[in-house]
Amino acid sequence: MKERKFFKRKPRKCPECGFSPISSILYGLPAYSAELKESLNNKSVVLGGCVIGLDDPKWQCSDCETEFYPWNSFSNRDLY
Repeated sequence: MKERKFFKRKPRKCPECGFSPISSILYGLPAYSAELKESLNNKSVVLGGCVIGLDDPKWQCSDCETEFYPWNSFSNRDLY
């Protein structure tokens, strides 16, 4: 299992591969629209599936698919 990477906010570039932009992960069953299609095409959003958990990543690298988790007061990890 890969080490989880925690951030207080969306990273500007991937710390693993240096790629930019980082995509936001959209969970649930989204309503398909032209806006969603454009966001998926320019990789500002990726689909995360319809099962939503309490400990899911919030962002993902558009290139190497490394996942990033939001840091909160319950996270006992180092921040990047």
